[in-house]
Amino acid sequence: MHVLHLHDRLSERGGAEVYLRTLIEALAGSHSQTLAVETVDPGVDSPCSLERVPGLGSATASPVDLEGLIERVRPDVVHVHNVSNPTALEAAARHNALMTVHDHRSFCPGRGKWTAENAVCREAMTPAVCAPCFEQTDRWEKMVTLTEARQRGMAGFHLHVLSDYMAGELRAVGVEEERLTRIPPAVRHLDGAGANTARDCILFVGRLSVAKGVDAAMEAWKRSELTHPLVFAGTGRERSRVEAAGFHVTGWLSAAELEGWYQRALAVILPSRWQEPFGLVGIEALVRGIPVVAWESGGVSEWHPGGELLVPWGDVEGLGKALRMAPGSAVPLLPDRSGRLLAERMTSLYRIVTQQCIP
Repeated sequence: MHVLHLHDRLSERGGAEVYLRTLIEALAGSHSQTLAVETVDPGVDSPCSLERVPGLGSATASPVDLEGLIERVRPDVVHVHNVSNPTALEAAARHNALMTVHDHRSFCPGRGKWTAENAVCREAMTPAVCAPCFEQTDRWEKMVTLTEARQRGMAGFHLHVLSDYMAGELRAVGVEEERLTRIPPAVRHLDGAGANTARDCILFVGRLSVAKGVDAAMEAWKRSELTHPLVFAGTGRERSRVEAAGFHVTGWLSAAELEGWYQRALAVILPSRWQEPFGLVGIEALVRGIPVVAWESGGVSEWHPGGELLVPWGDVEGLGKALRMAPGSAVPLLPDRSGRLLAERMTSLYRIVTQQCIP
């Protein structure tokens, strides 16, 4: 079976990008694959045959020669990832098409089911519900229109999600149950990397943004009164503010470099204000035996062991207490998160798509 993956960019800087690379590597022994993107980050190698296609990264309807690509590649399945361009979606939907919904963009025009009043949004998208999250009317109208267009673009696809949380959000905006399949991600693990490194820090991994909870992480660390430093592995808009507060920021890291920091971590903190579609960082930590201190955000509770280290969303004081207890906490054995299992499940889903393609 030949799989054509469509994505906006080739990168190692985000959960969707890590997932896609892990999936391609897992399928490599059983399927031929082509990855089509618009842009490639400097220094990033493709895990399979690569095609550059202008327009795939566009957020609005733009010209894209997807039919020409499909004619050259002749895939059995077209697997769409972070593609929003309606023109590309319409072309992909005419073939055996599957879409992995990685984030909120198809059901939330705002900040990821997290309101301007700093509360979890539990309502399905409508223009009236979403208006208070925008200060500018033209911005609100633009984002609602764009999100509605993405919903229409998904109509021709079977949809794959990583969590029950994401499935529920899609059902809330009208996606039929029979078009949804939940398969959680595999986790890459570099065996033996940094195995002799002393554990000496608390680790935050990911984009440095308000939505990812950098403020909550800094405040919780202060309240924990731990002497071990809090290290931020990643970068983003809040980087300068985090560094100004005296914290070490590594910038974006390669998989091998991040592995070294995981091996140093006494605990990982995941205080997401937006509702996490899954929370891959947490699973990466747990399979390495690192306790995870997290807020109950989106799909996090589906993989987190629970107990005192899983804190109600928005509770910074509780986050600090949990962080104080985390070093040395036992980490339960997790279900199989291997690439082998992911490849088996995705292969079954590809067969369903090819046999029962939704018109």
